Amino acid sequence: MEHTIKRLREESIREVYFSMLKEMKSICPSVTTEEVIEAIMSKPAPRFFTSLPTAQRIISRMYRGLKVPFSNKNKERMYTEIYNRTIEAIEKGEIKSYIDIEHILEQQAPSFYVNPITMRTVVYKSIKSNH
Repeated sequence: MEHTIKRLREESIREVYFSMLKEMKSICPSVTTEEVIEAIMSKPAPRFFTSLPTAQRIISRMYRGLKVPFSNKNKERMYTEIYNRTIEAIEKGEIKSYIDIEHILEQQAPSFYVNPITMRTVVYKSIKSNH
């Protein structure tokens, strides 16, 4: 399942990259790949790229006040955003518990929550495969 989420995230990054490249080249034909990558880093993502079981497990721990050992700051930021949206949805009566978060994961996310190296890797692999 995680492999599918990763592939979905990479496809989304590719789509945003080529769309942003086209948009930026229409304004400035000499735009560089790095400038496009920088622009993508501040763009929202179409969804949160995590699996439902993983998100449920992590949000459950956060909900119970338990420590969650995040592997990096981006994951911590992403799960904090999902947690905050979950609490808000529970308070509004939209969902009953953290188990019902599937629709939250499918909402637009503030970013892709990847570091610049990962973003570059996905983009450059995409460029290479398109030539």
